[in-house]
Amino acid sequence: MITLAQDGPTQRHGTARAFLRLNGEPYALQRIRRNHWSVTRPDGTCTYHVQRHPGGDWSCTCPDHLHRHTRCKHLGALMAVGLLPKCRRKAVADA
Repeated sequence: MITLAQDGPTQRHGTARAFLRLNGEPYALQRIRRNHWSVTRPDGTCTYHVQRHPGGDWSCTCPDHLHRHTRCKHLGALMAVGLLPKCRRKAVADA
């Protein structure tokens, strides 16, 4: 299940927080730059980077994507909520 939630009161001065709930686990999202997102568990134990490469493919630094060479839950979640464009289902580029 994927949900976006606001954490606490609205922030001022251009600061915003977004969270995705993946399999019941809340992940914090941070946009690093135009085609680069970080996805982090609130306890800080895991941070993965999702980014687009010059050829147009997306990759994630999580073990699932790196070892299986397929779209992981992090890529799928960002696509599902419209933060990434949908890409082909087969393997996306490795970093």
